Order: sequence, then C-alpha cells, then structure tokens
Amino acid sequence: MPDCDMSQEIFSRRETLSVETNDPRNSKRSTRALRRWRILARALTGSPEPIGSESDEEVSVRRFTSFGLLKCALLENMLADGEFSWCEYSTQLDGRSYNVQIRRISKCFTASELIGFNNTGNVCVWPSEECLAYYLLRNHGLCRNRNVLELGGGMSCLAGVLAAKYCNPSTVTLTDGNVTSVDNVRCIVARNDMTHLVECGVVQWAQAARALRQTMTINGNRVKVNVQIRS
Repeated sequence: MPDCDMSQEIFSRRETLSVETNDPRNSKRSTRALRRWRILARALTGSPEPIGSESDEEVSVRRFTSFGLLKCALLENMLADGEFSWCEYSTQLDGRSYNVQIRRISKCFTASELIGFNNTGNVCVWPSEECLAYYLLRNHGLCRNRNVLELGGGMSCLAGVLAAKYCNPSTVTLTDGNVTSVDNVRCIVARNDMTHLVECGVVQWAQAARALRQTMTINGNRVKVNVQIRS
C-alpha cells in the first residue's frame, strides 16, 4: 500500500475511533488513541510537527526518550551518512566511569518498514533499555561468569553491550527480530572491540514460539527442540 493511501487510511481510522468514544469509561483511552494516530499520520505524510501541542506530548514517545540514568553525547568526529550517527552513552557509579559507543539509526523509514511487531527497535533506544543497562551496572555481579542472552535488544542492545564490557560475563549473545537492528548491533560490537566475546543473531518470536510448541511428551519422555539463533 503506498504511503499516501496508508495515511488516508489512518485518518479514516481516526474518524472511526471518534465515533467509538461515547462511553465515558473509554473516553480517556480513546482520546490517547486518536493522538497516537495523528502522530503516526504526520510521520507518514511528512507533515511538520506542531510546536507546543500539549495533547500530543502526552502520548509522544519523545517525552520518555530518557530517564537521565545515562548521558548521551553525539560523537562529532565519527563519520555518518545521514542514516546513522554515533553516540557515546556514559554514566558514573561509585566514582567509576562507564561508557560505550552506540550507532543509532536515524534514517526515515517507509510505511512498510514500520509495519510489523519486530520493527519498533529501529525507532530509538528505548528508556527500558537504559534502565536495564543501569541496573546491570549497579548489580554487575548478576552477570559475572554467566552466559548472557538479550532478547529483543533493538538497534543498540545497549544493556547487553554494557554488560559485556563491564560485568565480566562468560559469553554474551545479543538478539533482535529485525535484521537491520542486528546488523547495526554487529557494528556496535565491532566498534567497542568485543567481537571475541559477543555474538549477534536474529530471533523472531513467531518462529521461536513454533519451535517451543514442538516440545512434547512422547511415551512419557519429554522431547526438546532447540531454538536456533540465525547469524
């Protein structure tokens, strides 16, 4: 479906949602849904974002870009091609400095690229990733001499990268369901000189779930099917 047709569908869906808000119990939830549709429609049509729109800020992910647990600084001396940029994420805990260089995808995605459960990791470094990274640095003993696996790490696998660098794990495997994200993570791992320790691979939930469902009991014996991580 062309982007313009999809944006028209979004606007139509928005009008449909407005009819479904008669129930006061659903009013607040429906209003937020309408705002989210407006944000998505602007992104697809390339319309300028309104300045000072308080209602949209209430649902925009940009309001929650970071909790301030890690500092993010753009590396001006790193080459960029318009589709990505390099940043340094850093923090200090108990007088010790922690930092990694992260390659952030900054290209404009088409509608088809944004569709799908496994594409949200390419949008930004999510605050939950920042929180997990900070927690692991605060409790680095959790990963010591352990095999660490990060699932759905998005375009940065920020928590897994920091754990690999500072938490003394035995091995680290970083995964996401999106090939673009995993390719980006490989660049990050190489940039931080951790290719000897860290492996990267694609894990898509639908395929993994099917493999897990194949685990069954035959004649009282449990048969396990291994879930493979595609490099």
